[in-house]
Amino acid sequence: MAFLGLFKENKDKTLRKHAERIANKRAQSPDRWESIKVLSAMNTPEAISAMLGRFTFVSDPSITDQEEKDAVFESVVSAKEMAV
Repeated sequence: MAFLGLFKENKDKTLRKHAERIANKRAQSPDRWESIKVLSAMNTPEAISAMLGRFTFVSDPSITDQEEKDAVFESVVSAKEMAV
């Protein structure tokens, strides 16, 4: 039981780290991309919710901004009912 608790704690820590990074306007674009990929792969309601933080700001260059938002959008849409 303790082992499973440790696994869940580590997963929660990873989720928080990437949620903070994806919603941080000042984070480097490659770091935000990594967080988008990690959260997409987690495929949980919490990860989907965390990815929505990317829509709270606009970054420069605008092409990168739109690509990141498109990737998050595709992940949310592919989650179907879980995203609701």
